[in-house]
Amino acid sequence: MTLRETLRVWLQSSASRTATAEQLYIAVNTVSYRVAKAGYLLGRPAGDRSVETLLALELAHYFPDYLT
Repeated sequence: MTLRETLRVWLQSSASRTATAEQLYIAVNTVSYRVAKAGYLLGRPAGDRSVETLLALELAHYFPDYLT
């Protein structure tokens, strides 16, 4: 499971840690850690610009060959 997938599901779940954890079969604390790390890597809170971020993550999910 990647950080990218966790953030994608978290944004799809309206930033619900519980719903994300249930969908991915991971602990709520793991979701919190991954979302915080994603925010650190993005250089901004993970929930900022959520529409743009989710769109980019969806494109990466459905078209992984374009990431290279």
